[in-house]
Amino acid sequence: MAGHHATVADDDLAPRDGAQADAEDVAPIGPTEMLVLAERLKALTLETSDLLTAMRQAGAAGLPVPEPAVSDEREALIQMHAMLAEVRALVARIDAVTVYQPIYLRNASLAVTRLGGWDGHPIAVPTSDAGVLISHSQGGANGEPGVRAVIRRLLRPGDIAYDIGANVGVHSVIMGYHVGRTGHLVCVEPQAELADALKVTMLLNGFSGFSTVVAAAVGERLGTAAFHRAAHSPESSLFADIARSIAPAESVEITTLDTLAAAHAGRADLIKIDAEGSEAAIWRGMEGTINANPDLKVIAEIAPTHFARSSESLSSFLERVKFDGFTMAIIDEPTGALVPCDAEALGAAGTNNVLLTRAPRKRAKRAPKGRAAAKPLKATRSASRPAE
Repeated sequence: MAGHHATVADDDLAPRDGAQADAEDVAPIGPTEMLVLAERLKALTLETSDLLTAMRQAGAAGLPVPEPAVSDEREALIQMHAMLAEVRALVARIDAVTVYQPIYLRNASLAVTRLGGWDGHPIAVPTSDAGVLISHSQGGANGEPGVRAVIRRLLRPGDIAYDIGANVGVHSVIMGYHVGRTGHLVCVEPQAELADALKVTMLLNGFSGFSTVVAAAVGERLGTAAFHRAAHSPESSLFADIARSIAPAESVEITTLDTLAAAHAGRADLIKIDAEGSEAAIWRGMEGTINANPDLKVIAEIAPTHFARSSESLSSFLERVKFDGFTMAIIDEPTGALVPCDAEALGAAGTNNVLLTRAPRKRAKRAPKGRAAAKPLKATRSASRPAE
């Protein structure tokens, strides 16, 4: 029949005789069987392609399409559908074993999970941190994909990056991968066992040669402070009201971003801050870094409730950020899209990760031949800096 096209409904492609149920519970398949499956799938694809080509040629020539050819095409598609279901079940099984089933190290004191799928970055998690470990075993290591997308867009090989409040390193591994061997990553985490696990994570990912793990909190000035552990370690804080501590406070070292940056000639390309209420103090302790890096970019978790509980003024903090020349954009989850915002919008919102950026530096214009370029006037910052 000239011009006739056979159509196959989705329901018609469903595997027959319980094949769908079988595909959901197939027996373990080894590497050899995987190669066989791949060859079978390749053969089915070629067969289907040949059938479709023959049908198009017959239709173009005005020839009737034989019914057996239509039937053969349908059967091939059904077989392909069943094969795809089988492969999907296999991938899910591999995923369950290699992604969500941890590998245990150091007499089971550390569990290694993977970030972003079975081809992702290994992350070491202390088995004592049950909340994080359970979260990762259920896919929680994929949290904040929007932030990771922004990190990927911002960092380049050779950059210097800082992960403040790194926890187990979900964002650190992305940062380390993108700065590469010509750059450097500084991970800062006050909880000693997490800092120790971070060193293992850096080693497992091949980042040890260009990363530093600092077991400390970050603040306005050097010293020590009481640190409050939460049942879920990412919520631990220097402020008891935020952490809702489950144990007596412990003393931790306090460093500053200016101190950290000094080890890298004051350079900073990207700083990620997740410090459960310490954001304003951290900002006050990074004035030198801000001044020395006009192209600095900062990703900060901003939660109005954290500012209230730490007795910091969110509006004063955002005013200071604006004074330092930064504009703000909320990072959308999970897309990583940037939504411009102002202080009022942030104050009314819940917890958000916010990207802070400054306009790119303009190149100085060359003076005409024979004339000296005018010297720019130096701006004084301290006289008009907002008080906090």
